[in-house]
Amino acid sequence: MSTLTYRAIDVDNHYYEPAGAGVPVAFHLGDSGYRTIAGMWGGKDTFEAFGGSTPLEKILVDDRAVHDTMASMIVDGVFDRNPGLRVAGIENGSDRPHGEGLGQPMEYVRELGGFDAAGLRRIMRGNAVELLGRP
Repeated sequence: MSTLTYRAIDVDNHYYEPAGAGVPVAFHLGDSGYRTIAGMWGGKDTFEAFGGSTPLEKILVDDRAVHDTMASMIVDGVFDRNPGLRVAGIENGSDRPHGEGLGQPMEYVRELGGFDAAGLRRIMRGNAVELLGRP
């Protein structure tokens, strides 16, 4: 099994350019290899995109890789060495429906009941504008 540490200065080569250019780095759920942990507890030990998860698998592994990556970046000083770096975890822990891929993206607003106008604007535009550092 290979290991990755964010203490290694070599890792900074991946973040120096985006940090300097103001380009955010995004992490998305995928095949992290963490499914082996679920297998140790009787769950599926292989990754299946959109395959669903049991409640135990969700607790043990679904969002762990991105959380662990972010935690390692913090405690291992990546942000200290790259102060302009901005990162985002995409879809972590969200049970909201997905808006991408809709023929009419504004239809997504109907899925977002319970938010006031300011909240809807933040979801539909503001969060991305802020992440991208745009006015």
